[in-house]
Amino acid sequence: MVDVVILDAETHHDLRVIEGSGSQFGENIQFAPVLATELRQLVLEYPVLFMKNPETGKFGLVVVLGAKPDENRYLEADRWQSSYIPIHFRRAPFLAVQSASDGSGSGALAIDLEHMRISRDRGTRLFDDARQPGALLAEARRLVSLAMAGVRPTERMIELFVERGLVVPWRGTEIDPGSAASLLYAIDEQALAELEQADLGDLHRGGFLQAAFLVAASRGHLSRFAVPT
Repeated sequence: MVDVVILDAETHHDLRVIEGSGSQFGENIQFAPVLATELRQLVLEYPVLFMKNPETGKFGLVVVLGAKPDENRYLEADRWQSSYIPIHFRRAPFLAVQSASDGSGSGALAIDLEHMRISRDRGTRLFDDARQPGALLAEARRLVSLAMAGVRPTERMIELFVERGLVVPWRGTEIDPGSAASLLYAIDEQALAELEQADLGDLHRGGFLQAAFLVAASRGHLSRFAVPT
């Protein structure tokens, strides 16, 4: 259950956020959405693939965190075993919503009041006694802004990859087929190598040619999920 509301100093002056990491905060998940703007950091540690929404048919960019549902092998007790944590986790429980009901307004900082991190008696305060935002809230605004700025580049990157036939069903064996593995897609490395000069130019001008190679190379990290023989 979620209860997303626009953050307001008067209404939410007593809210606190419990910091830290762990499954108690919903971080023990198999796949997490990520952004094209994070790729340089992500591909150093995580396998990055595409996931198809079975209802809309649209693709999203995800990192694989585990071989089966409710598993995050990058999380050990209350500590991430990686140098980079995706924005998806670091911005929680904050997000952006349209400030106008017709969707024409700019993104306003919102908070999920039902999130596991929200408390009124423990954790870090969002506002001080004068209703002024604290350091945690300032960092939340920064992360949500980064997330918002990364949405359109991610969508555009995937659009270009799909248009050029670079996104194909993932056929690996490292992930439990009983999970959402059937919805995973990967970069077709042969198709990437055989792209016409014009298509290569389009990807390069869009800033996504290197991204295609980075996503393709990141599949090597799937070996950490392989079952020993």
